[in-house]
Amino acid sequence: MWQKGVVDFHLNHKKPINLIFAIPDHPWSNEGAAVRISMTVAELSKRKDSRNSRLGTVTTEVEAESPEDEADRTAIKFQNVEEILGDLRSGISFSMLVKLRSNSLIAGRGVCLHGSGFLVGVTEMNSWGNKYLGTVVKKFGTGKKLYLVRE
Repeated sequence: MWQKGVVDFHLNHKKPINLIFAIPDHPWSNEGAAVRISMTVAELSKRKDSRNSRLGTVTTEVEAESPEDEADRTAIKFQNVEEILGDLRSGISFSMLVKLRSNSLIAGRGVCLHGSGFLVGVTEMNSWGNKYLGTVVKKFGTGKKLYLVRE
């Protein structure tokens, strides 16, 4: 299993590493065992220049008589990326995000239905009549109740 936490630690350390090559999901077989591995290459320091790293994706896997033949026939598509993250992907790193305390009191969750204790069914509502409808009892719907209406 990929040790993302360990890699993130070293990517964000005082003396960080820089992943310059990665194939996150590569087939590997040896003496009848077939597993998936991650291949990586790292530098001991992050460079300030925008040197491209290479990120590979396995596109074709072929069974062959020997592991060497399988490796030769495995097709990998490479792309140059600005940075390879701890989860062996490129893009935005979410590992260093923190909650903003400034946003703690400016937003609410809205209506959150937990269980169905306060829902009144159609039969029960009909037995009460319409005197509570719109005052005490309000209509409630969710996204599951939306229907396409054609004219």
